[in-house]
Amino acid sequence: MNVVARKPEKNRQEANPYLQKFLKRIAWRPRELAVFAGKIDYPSYRFFDRLMIRLIMWMTKGPTDPKLVTEFTDWQQVEEFVRLICKM
Repeated sequence: MNVVARKPEKNRQEANPYLQKFLKRIAWRPRELAVFAGKIDYPSYRFFDRLMIRLIMWMTKGPTDPKLVTEFTDWQQVEEFVRLICKM
């Protein structure tokens, strides 16, 4: 899960930079892959982390209110992926 995947152009496995970087670093090639957006939980972050994430969100036009928790996860998509994995 990563917050970059909140954007439609980054929520596909071939377009997500973090997944692509990870796949280049490992020898294992999973049969199935999926990318899920996570959440931003500003209240639970330490001061410096909250500051850095807010800066990144401001630069990428994401939520910046330090009092909010914003969930981006499409749980239906997660459930569908789990079903696919369970069938293997």
